[in-house]
Parts: sequence; C-alpha cells; structure tokens
Amino acid sequence: MSSGKVKVLTPADALGLGRDLKIVAIRWDLVPWGLVLDGDVPSEGEVTDGPIRRAWMTFTGLSEITWSLNGARLPNGIFGTNALVLLGCFDGFYKYELPVLAPTFFGTDKLSNNPHDRIIILSKGLIGATSMATGRFGAFGPDRRQRNSLASEEDFLQAIGDSANPSGDESPNDEEKSRYPG
Repeated sequence: MSSGKVKVLTPADALGLGRDLKIVAIRWDLVPWGLVLDGDVPSEGEVTDGPIRRAWMTFTGLSEITWSLNGARLPNGIFGTNALVLLGCFDGFYKYELPVLAPTFFGTDKLSNNPHDRIIILSKGLIGATSMATGRFGAFGPDRRQRNSLASEEDFLQAIGDSANPSGDESPNDEEKSRYPG
C-alpha cells in the first residue's frame, strides 16, 4: 500500500529491508511502544553508488532488543548484511534477527575481530516502509535535509497510520488496532 511519498510493504517484503540497510537513526519516540530503525536502502540491489530510498523498519509492541556494540566504531552507520529473519513466536512476541556489520578495533586502528554480528528484537509485529522517491547523495549518503526530501517522518507516520486504517474511518476495528498501536 502506498500513501503519497511512502509505500508500506507486505510483511514478507519488510523482512527484505535488512539486506544492505544502512541504519542511520534508532528512534524510540515516533511510534508508541515501538522501535524505528530509520535507514537507507539501495533501490537497485547492491549498487554502492546507485540511488537510495529512505526506509523504516518499525517494530511495534517492542518487548526487548539485544544489540552488542561493545567497542564498535560505526562512523558511517550500521549496515544490515542480509534480510531480517523471523525466528518464531514466543509468548505472543515475534523474535527477529538482523545480521549487521559491527566492527571493533584495536587502538592501532586494526580490525580486532570478525565484524559480523546480529541484532535480536522481540516485538508484537513489524511494519516496513520505503520512500517512493530515490536519490543519489555521494559516498557518505544523504544528510537529514536530503533524507527528508525523499520522505519525512510525518510522511512515514501518515502512511503507516493509513495502512492500519485502510478504510479511512476515524475508529479502526480491533484487528486494525492490533496492527499499529498508535
């Protein structure tokens, strides 16, 4: 489903956002009881200098997150290396795993171990969304103003809200309420 500047993805497509995702912001303040991984994804596969889309991976009804970044130096963002994996459902919460690169370094700027790690998230659900617009922003990616030109936080929140209430009614039914706690 798309709403103006943002397309809300199917659950299966949302899992694929983790592949080549550059996480540039971790937000707790946008969705009640939720976590938003705000990032950039290539719009043409793994093209390093190709156009990107702004993307959100929104974990609703967040229970817990495990993210070991001890000693990691991540000056240009945190990179997802593969699709998000749904590991199962436990006591009403879905367990997700996102493979990431989280390199740690010695004081001499030499890599000290394998940079591959993972993020584990327990939540009630996942909503993925991407900007409809794409852009090219150079080696370090877009700044905040450029990212907002692809789609703003308000654009994402509107699209996610609309997907939870597709009929446009002011009062969504119980099934729709459970999809988006906000």
